[in-house]
Amino acid sequence: RAAIEKFMPLSFDMASQAAARYLADEGRHVYLTPKSYLEMLGLYRTVLIRRRRENTTATVRLENGISRLRDAASSVGTLEKELTTMVQAADEKRELSESIAARVASEKMTVELETDKANEEAAKVAAIQAEVQRQNEDAERDLLAAEPAIKAATAALDTLDRRDLGSCKTMATPPKGVGDVFSAVCVLLAGVNQGIIVQRNGKVKDKDRSWEACKKSLLGNVNGLVDELKNFKALIDKDCIPKVNFQEVRPYLALEHFNEDAMKKKNSAAAGLVGWVKSIVDYYDIWLDVEPKRLKVVESTLQLEAANSELALVRERVDELQG
Repeated sequence: RAAIEKFMPLSFDMASQAAARYLADEGRHVYLTPKSYLEMLGLYRTVLIRRRRENTTATVRLENGISRLRDAASSVGTLEKELTTMVQAADEKRELSESIAARVASEKMTVELETDKANEEAAKVAAIQAEVQRQNEDAERDLLAAEPAIKAATAALDTLDRRDLGSCKTMATPPKGVGDVFSAVCVLLAGVNQGIIVQRNGKVKDKDRSWEACKKSLLGNVNGLVDELKNFKALIDKDCIPKVNFQEVRPYLALEHFNEDAMKKKNSAAAGLVGWVKSIVDYYDIWLDVEPKRLKVVESTLQLEAANSELALVRERVDELQG
């Protein structure tokens, strides 16, 4: 704190010296007032508060991650015990089959072959089970990364006031940048909101992204718009959103003013919408990476079920021979 207390006056003094040099070199005045100094202190305080919040959020996420890892470790221990029990049971049955084979010479070769087959199937099942477990953990780990994006999108929607959205309809010309936010929402909802005109290639023409077009397609039914935004994640999960929508929205994300801080100064509804757009695109990017893994888990689970069925048939055959 002492260092900061010294740095603030020093930086203000250095800025004053720079202003004097600028006046001497360029003949132009740069005025530094006590208000400037107070604004600098206010900016520092704002940044400090934001950083503390970010650190707190990161700490909570870390604690949640550690808790999940502990739960996973407990599950692995349970699986190890179950696997040990299965192996012991298989060993007992193998010993019994070998005893029967010794007594019944005519069926010895058949019993040994069937027992070997049972062991192979058991090993195959164990290997598939381990792979399914690994894939599940991998997918769950990636899905954890999507939680902050979902929370951010939900929080952004919570800030939306339906009256503020409705009041946007009365604006003939929106503040600079606000139109871009509504255009981005229009692009994302293409194919979802039936009021948005979409070309055959799935894209929305520039004229259909205009402020007047957005007011007509989005703000004609404010309650319906909010419901569409809230249901958007579910449509992503079902793979019902055209990929072209996310390709078309990315140029807006690159705009310098496309952020909540900038929009809060212009329009509160736009601030909530821009937060939702950025967060829902982040979630889609993570989902796009996780979805193939989830499909692989489903495929592996079906393979595991088939292997278990085959193992059951082999063991049944061994039991018949042993009887």
